[in-house]
Amino acid sequence: MMSKVVSRIASRFLLAALSLFAVAQAQAVIYTDHQVINETLSRYNPAYESEFNIYQYGFRPASEDVISAGVAFLFYDADLREERVEINLGQEELQTGIINKGFTVFGGLLSCDALIDINEDGKISYDVRWVSGDSFRLVSGTLTACATASAPANGVPDGGTTVAMLGFAMLVIGGAHRKFKARA
Repeated sequence: MMSKVVSRIASRFLLAALSLFAVAQAQAVIYTDHQVINETLSRYNPAYESEFNIYQYGFRPASEDVISAGVAFLFYDADLREERVEINLGQEELQTGIINKGFTVFGGLLSCDALIDINEDGKISYDVRWVSGDSFRLVSGTLTACATASAPANGVPDGGTTVAMLGFAMLVIGGAHRKFKARA
């Protein structure tokens, strides 16, 4: 009877410890790189090139993986009407590393090409290009990326955490065993 109680207490504790460990490992971090651009694009100045860089905001490619991201560009026309273009980057785009998209803005056409090295160096190089229509102002660009801790290559938590959890669980089991043995 006593060993069942000890077993239940130990298993509940171990489950709680493992749950806390899983929650700590599964936390996502959001990184944002917002750029004020204010560049007019037209047939005379058809392209704007730059890059988003979340490395400068704390992203570490060696220990984190971007699992999803999105890019948004804000445009104004000559009458200060606003249009927004959003590009969602899922696993496919993050793995292929290249985006070629066309959009309609204010009745004209623009294209956006990007080279995605975000999981390698925290950067996305991009090119926004006026294709046709009236001129427009590229006001700003924003990259928002969701990253989690990289999974260990062998799928096992780091050794220190595992040893600490195991040691703590054994202390609890030993203490509970002594407590219930003294009562018997």
